[in-house]
Amino acid sequence: MNVEVIAADESVTLRPDDSGRQFRVLDEFVVLCNIDRRGVVVKVPAGFDTDLASVPRVLWSWMPPTGRYLRAAIVHDWLYKTATMPRKTADRIFHALMIRFGVGPARARLMYSAVRVGGRGAWE
Repeated sequence: MNVEVIAADESVTLRPDDSGRQFRVLDEFVVLCNIDRRGVVVKVPAGFDTDLASVPRVLWSWMPPTGRYLRAAIVHDWLYKTATMPRKTADRIFHALMIRFGVGPARARLMYSAVRVGGRGAWE
């Protein structure tokens, strides 16, 4: 499967909840992808709540929930919540978005591998 990000909103506005662990998307966030030569639009609606990157707290000093991968994590959370496409496709979009937003290839591959291994419970 070939996934390419064609366009993505460059910014997203978030508001943290009182715990600081959940964030509300305040404006719609849109991504246009090419998946096996088929255009796919992903729209994360205003009002969606996300925990950003679901990184275990013990790893936050190395990989906090925010970073260049923040927008990719929001889209990934939305795709997991809605299950509008296969899980593997959602994970591939996550990887492609990380690369688009400047995450280094090694870190993007590591995070992609982590969601492939650890994301099954969240998907189900």
